[in-house]
Amino acid sequence: MKKTVIINNQHLSLRSYNGQKVVTFKDIDSVHGRSEGTAHRNFKTNKKRFVEGVDFFRRNSSEAKKEFGISAPNGLILITESGYLMLAKSFTDDLAWQIQRELVNVYFRSVKRNPIQNHFPKMNSSRLKPTNTITLIKHIKENLLLHLRILNTSRVLEFLPSGAE
Repeated sequence: MKKTVIINNQHLSLRSYNGQKVVTFKDIDSVHGRSEGTAHRNFKTNKKRFVEGVDFFRRNSSEAKKEFGISAPNGLILITESGYLMLAKSFTDDLAWQIQRELVNVYFRSVKRNPIQNHFPKMNSSRLKPTNTITLIKHIKENLLLHLRILNTSRVLEFLPSGAE
């Protein structure tokens, strides 16, 4: 039996990939009460801002069926917590803010973990291109700075290379 959580009166199956909890575009549309295709459209509009392996993972149709039991003829995009938070920025109504808080607290953070841990993807270094590496480093830096603000500490900045702040 699949484990689920209830968000906005919608049953959401718990899924994980590569050690991270993930959701699909259909999940996002469902819990936010949006018409099907809204999350995917917003993702495509802002795709250059998302980093594969950090904000989302891509599975081909056979992997989607085998790993998640989802029929996805064109493949499946799995959205991580950071990807969801970026995608949810495009939903600005009051309900969206409520659902975002609930989804993050109940779904993504239901198990205590290191808040920075999942922002470092497990990647095959042979797949990294110089431009992807730079984007990934910038994304990691942004997440580290965000977590530093959350932790309200500036002492760790001493360890960053000069000019990286």
